[in-house]
Amino acid sequence: MLSARSVERSATIERGTTEVFVELPFERGLRLAGQVLDSGAPVAGARLAASSPGEPGGQSTTTDNQGRFVLEGLSPGLNQVAIGAADFSEMELRSIELQ
Repeated sequence: MLSARSVERSATIERGTTEVFVELPFERGLRLAGQVLDSGAPVAGARLAASSPGEPGGQSTTTDNQGRFVLEGLSPGLNQVAIGAADFSEMELRSIELQ
């Protein structure tokens, strides 16, 4: 899954100008990191997806061999996080607030 951010800024280009520099500030997203465990044992290969209501797209990742994950570029506020793994039922947490 690809994800992209965009930013817009107006610029005036005068006749005869060969170069124009425009600063396009991207706001950094938030980072959610953790570990998926089952009875204290890491769950490798679990799928996680996070998204903010009303915003297109989202972020997804898979846990490593130690059950660790990192989701980056998340929006502040309420986020929906879904976690799923083979041989486990899917659990969705609807009210994780990121600041």
